[in-house]
Amino acid sequence: MHQIIVHYRNSFPKYLLHSVHQLTQINVERMLLAAAILISAFLLNLFLPWWSIAIPGLIFGYVFNKKGMASFSWGFLALFLLWGGQALYIHLANDAILSSRIAEMLQVGSPYLVVLITGVIGGLVSGLATLTGSLVKETPSSRKFS
Repeated sequence: MHQIIVHYRNSFPKYLLHSVHQLTQINVERMLLAAAILISAFLLNLFLPWWSIAIPGLIFGYVFNKKGMASFSWGFLALFLLWGGQALYIHLANDAILSSRIAEMLQVGSPYLVVLITGVIGGLVSGLATLTGSLVKETPSSRKFS
């Protein structure tokens, strides 16, 4: 029995362990991207207009330089959680008065749909900004135009 376990351990592909470690490292970097965007966008949103949420996306998309879909999705997720969470907090804190009136004004029906739309709009702004930052990093800077 002991010989079977030792043989199994020696035959286990080392590249598989390396792949798992590399995959874990990539996911941590992507979560760091989302956390950095979320925290800096929250701080900028305290003092600057709403469109300032694009600034962290541009900067961190350039710095972290992930591929297109990963950049967009992590930037989207960060601001979807931030703005959706803030809208839900406001919705719950004032007994849905504000979101109900906005839902009436926009004729969407449910105040929770207003919260969802708010999160999606913030996510789109940040996702597109993060995608733009990563694509700017990928463009060759030594291209000569003639």
